[in-house]
Amino acid sequence: MLNKSEVFKALSSDSRWEILNALTDEPKDINEIADRVGLKAITVRHHLSSLTQTGLVEPLPERKGGVGRPTTVYRITGDNIRVSFPQRDYFLLNQIIVGGLLSILGSEATKEILLRVAVKAGFDLLENTASENGLERWTLDSFRRLFVEGLLGERGTKPEVVSQSEDELIFQERNCLFFELVKTNPELICNALDKGFHDGVVKALGPDFEGERLNCMGHGDPYCRYKILWNRPSGADST
Repeated sequence: MLNKSEVFKALSSDSRWEILNALTDEPKDINEIADRVGLKAITVRHHLSSLTQTGLVEPLPERKGGVGRPTTVYRITGDNIRVSFPQRDYFLLNQIIVGGLLSILGSEATKEILLRVAVKAGFDLLENTASENGLERWTLDSFRRLFVEGLLGERGTKPEVVSQSEDELIFQERNCLFFELVKTNPELICNALDKGFHDGVVKALGPDFEGERLNCMGHGDPYCRYKILWNRPSGADST
């Protein structure tokens, strides 16, 4: 278990926050981190030592990059720190809710209920976003700006646009919205809550859009990746 006081001490440095952000997409060695955050390698090594001791970062087995000494790469451990005063365990609350539904209704009925709730949540979120921004119709550009980079970014999912064309957008999340719950029941959470939420989002985009989940962290992938297809109406532009 992570020691919260030591973690808070380690995270009192802006540079360590930058290093953690640099490691969110993939493991990196010290020189790669130094290039990303604009620090000297010796300084990065010092910060990595602190982050490793607190359990936020871990070294991976050394990799050989051709001639020379093997290089150690570092990655985020994935352990979660929840901060509140007094301490509240929302993970336990989620376990009680989902576990209670499972014990009373069974897996199939629970999955159906969670799917319906998640679809409505995704639909309502995007509908409200359109209303708040005076948006009459969605395009891939507005979806990218307001949902992927806006809403998902604000909620800490570490979104990243992989590619975009006139009729297709592929984006991924390095930090799953339902990550804590996924650990206890990946099939139920990934295929009901996560799928339902994104299905609701696509539904709110309108009948000219289709969506598909390509990768899933709950099933062992390093990110959750999604594809949005837009069958543009005749005469519609991309903005």
